[in-house]
Amino acid sequence: VNGKTWYAVERFADDNVARLLHGGSVPGKEIPAEGPVRAYDSDGRLLAIVSYQPDQQAWKPLKVLSSLQD
Repeated sequence: VNGKTWYAVERFADDNVARLLHGGSVPGKEIPAEGPVRAYDSDGRLLAIVSYQPDQQAWKPLKVLSSLQD
């Protein structure tokens, strides 16, 4: 988004993957990153581009790149 390069990575536990893939926010802690972050599952599969929402203390998907069938 906005032509930025995404360097930061966040890995999500299997119990949060389905929620993330359906566009839902996932509780978590902020990591030192500026802008969007790549979200991976525990197997290293790219799931989505996410943004941390400090008011909700959660990661919100900006763009989901995978599905449960992949």
